[in-house]
Amino acid sequence: MKDIDKGFKEAIKKLQALAGKTLQVGILSDAGVNEKTGTLIAEYAYANEFGTKDIPARSFIGSTCDEQFQKWDAMVDKMKIDPSYSVERLLGTLGEQVVGDIKEKIGSNIQPSNSDATIAKKKSSRTLIDTGIMRRAIKYKIVDK
Repeated sequence: MKDIDKGFKEAIKKLQALAGKTLQVGILSDAGVNEKTGTLIAEYAYANEFGTKDIPARSFIGSTCDEQFQKWDAMVDKMKIDPSYSVERLLGTLGEQVVGDIKEKIGSNIQPSNSDATIAKKKSSRTLIDTGIMRRAIKYKIVDK
């Protein structure tokens, strides 16, 4: 009897390496501040994601995760068995996809609509977009557990 490995051992190694990594995506702690207001980008991203007493919640991270999880899961499943994808390439490809999907969600004019006062202040009726600084701050990084 001859044992023929068709990539199983390499797939196991990849899964073990993945278990030691975490992919972080969103407004990360080093996102910085809005130079005009001095406000941390993460602060107003949080206020928009979850809402405050004055700002309605307009989820752009959590809702994207809910909507896109199956697509991302299918991507990872394909990449896990593809020997050309190292762990870093797999997580980087996934990170870029997640960042792109979140940015697309931000640009989708999430409801509820802006108030008249906000529209006058921003000179735009689009939600979540004024200067684009929050959207540009969406990043990913790969971290060892």
